[in-house]
Amino acid sequence: MSNISNFKANNSGLFARPNQFEVQFISPLIRTADQQRELSINCNTTNVPGLTMIAGDKDATYRSQIRQKVYDDVTFTFHVSDNYKELEYFQSWMSLMIDPETNRVGYYHDYVGEIIITNKTRFQNTTALRTTLFDAFPKRIEPLALDYSTNDAAMSLSINVQYRTYKQEYFTPETTKVERKVEPTPRFTNSKKVRKDESPGTFRERMGLKVPPEFRTNQ
Repeated sequence: MSNISNFKANNSGLFARPNQFEVQFISPLIRTADQQRELSINCNTTNVPGLTMIAGDKDATYRSQIRQKVYDDVTFTFHVSDNYKELEYFQSWMSLMIDPETNRVGYYHDYVGEIIITNKTRFQNTTALRTTLFDAFPKRIEPLALDYSTNDAAMSLSINVQYRTYKQEYFTPETTKVERKVEPTPRFTNSKKVRKDESPGTFRERMGLKVPPEFRTNQ
């Protein structure tokens, strides 16, 4: 029967807190270290990305097989400074996607960047989980709400970000050593071809594919 002693034994450490995090934006825009730090400090809410599996219809045996993997968008909320530098930053980033004067679409690799979300521990504020969003770009800037009745409230800016894939690194609480990595999708999907003179076993290892030993052949 569960009791307090069992609960404490099963949770010897401290629980994670949602308010211990920091965000780093690595965009194509050229910004100073101080400007990047101010942007990171003013980010007050975000979320660790989720993962959704899309299943097909059930067959005659009532089985539903997975068809596709979908990455959920990530939303970042900022306290807006007096000079609206947070809004200007993401508007400038989005102008790389479509030129505001010519309305021409930019090249993909000219506007994508990386965003790093770091979850901190309560133990000396060390890193517990680091999530890196690859090929990320702001997809939507939410409208800024204006209201005469909110005299003492700070203005908030919400940015919806889309990305190609992500990698997560888990750390031990006492150190900054990586304990394990999770990368749902290989970063370079165009390298799925078997290279010349590459065995199937080497190809599976390079692509992170796990095959049970009883099914392994031609190693």
